[in-house]
Amino acid sequence: MCSVTILDVTGNTGIDTIATVNGTATGCARITLFIDCGMDNHLGPFYAPVDQSGNWSVAIQTKCVCGSPITVNATCGSDPNCTATFNGPIRCNCCPVVSTNIQPGQCYDDGTRQIEISSSFTLEGSCKTVSVYWDLGDGTVTPHVSFGPFGTTTNVICPTITHTYKCGQTYNATVHVVNSSGECPPQAVPVAVACCNDCCPQLNLKYIYGNCTAQAVNLSIEYSIILSSDVSCPPIKGVLSFPGQSIAIVNSSPLNGTVALVLPPGTGYAVSLILTDPGNCGAIHKTFDVSCDCCPNATVSFNTNVSEACNADHETKHVTISAHVTPMIKQGCPSIVQAQLLVDGAAVTAGSGSGTFSLNWQGDYTCGDHTITISYPGSTCADASDIFCVSVCEKPVCKANRIAFEVFATTFLISLVLAIVNTYDSFIWFIALGAAILALISYFTWLPCPRQCNKCTLFLALWEIMLAAFVGFLMLSKSTLSWLFFVLSGSVGPVFAVIIIILILLLCALIIYLLFKYWVQRCCPTNCEKWTNFQEAFLNVSFISTGIVVGILAWAGVAGFYIIPLYAAIWALISLWVWYKKIMACGW
Repeated sequence: MCSVTILDVTGNTGIDTIATVNGTATGCARITLFIDCGMDNHLGPFYAPVDQSGNWSVAIQTKCVCGSPITVNATCGSDPNCTATFNGPIRCNCCPVVSTNIQPGQCYDDGTRQIEISSSFTLEGSCKTVSVYWDLGDGTVTPHVSFGPFGTTTNVICPTITHTYKCGQTYNATVHVVNSSGECPPQAVPVAVACCNDCCPQLNLKYIYGNCTAQAVNLSIEYSIILSSDVSCPPIKGVLSFPGQSIAIVNSSPLNGTVALVLPPGTGYAVSLILTDPGNCGAIHKTFDVSCDCCPNATVSFNTNVSEACNADHETKHVTISAHVTPMIKQGCPSIVQAQLLVDGAAVTAGSGSGTFSLNWQGDYTCGDHTITISYPGSTCADASDIFCVSVCEKPVCKANRIAFEVFATTFLISLVLAIVNTYDSFIWFIALGAAILALISYFTWLPCPRQCNKCTLFLALWEIMLAAFVGFLMLSKSTLSWLFFVLSGSVGPVFAVIIIILILLLCALIIYLLFKYWVQRCCPTNCEKWTNFQEAFLNVSFISTGIVVGILAWAGVAGFYIIPLYAAIWALISLWVWYKKIMACGW
């Protein structure tokens, strides 16, 4: 026989209440609970196992406020008809949740740090006096501080606790609340104490040499003080000392500037940042030497190899860089030259030597120009630089979409020119219109692909379309050239008509050539990529587009349009030559 009973519902004080439901049950192994205290606080299911004595209990995190009404429905997990319901207020157990705030403070020379702990809690009006005390985690226990009774719900702000900890540790502090029924469960508060050295700044210096003689060197030192990223650190205070002059640092100011010096050549000059606050930082010393000119005047040679194939991501290529540095060591200057290799402004490797030494690096880079620089840290010596270029990589689906767009765009251009000069046959206009629609659809399908180096990809498509359209037009140009000859002959005579037609064709070829050269210069395709794309335009795109136009016209019974045999033979020979050049560039 199953029975379920809810004995009591209690909750701690505060905005977020831990409601504890207690009860008994017989003939049941597990209880399923749902609770409802209004204001959209409908929670569940929750599960409570029944122990051997027939007791069960569950603690539930809820927004229900202690003292407010609550409905609890309890059902035996094995018998849905075995239920119990509680309707009534949550009995306050007067164990509030304490909110805390940890604020790091002053640092001391003995490696300790002052920490301030502030806390607050909400106490229900029905609660009697409660007291609060802290175990600070290092053996220190604070005195009890009592609050209440208030008669109404009150937000209590506890006195701030100021305590000194040894730095570099996390202390497991606990806050304890004692009410009229006894001590509530302690609440853990970890206290992380950062060492005072964490607040120490960094000093960066840059030396700029001016005019110099054997007796005096004009030198400017640009300084910058980098503060700790810990916002709880106190403002720094101290003195920044240079040879012959000093600058007072107060309330973290000034943090950067330039100091002009005139010094005789020598070694062991020092710049010191002596801090009085934070106390544990002490002094930061940096030494430098003064010479009239210690730039190594190195000879730098770059050897950069960009792989032909794209990586598996179809977005990057693998690049190997080797820079050989040959310094000229001057008398009175350091015998070892420090150098670093930067790619696109980011340092990737460094090295040093008195003779020739190499800096080597390899990585994966996206398309476009990338700058390689050899610099000499800590000096104003001239950098050596070079540029390498990575060509565009295309995913297979993107390449297929691009060629589809080029085919339909080329078909549109060929049809458009034929329609303009052959006004007697309007059917060609329908071919041009259909090709234009398909070209637009293909373009918007392909458009998301050229995310990187999109100018290079668009220029590639442009010159391929123009080349394919030009080749296709020539193969279908019998009627068009006849029409141009007829029109021009009536105005300038047959000889000049032929000259003008040849000049128009040469101008078109020149424009295509200039677009191709710009693409090669700007987008740095490999020799294999150049001939592969040339074959795409000259052979694949032009052949398919011309075939589409001729096929549709033949199907529609439009006469007068066919590929001129002589032109077709020339096109076939050039295609074989392009194919041969591609094999020589790319291999089999």
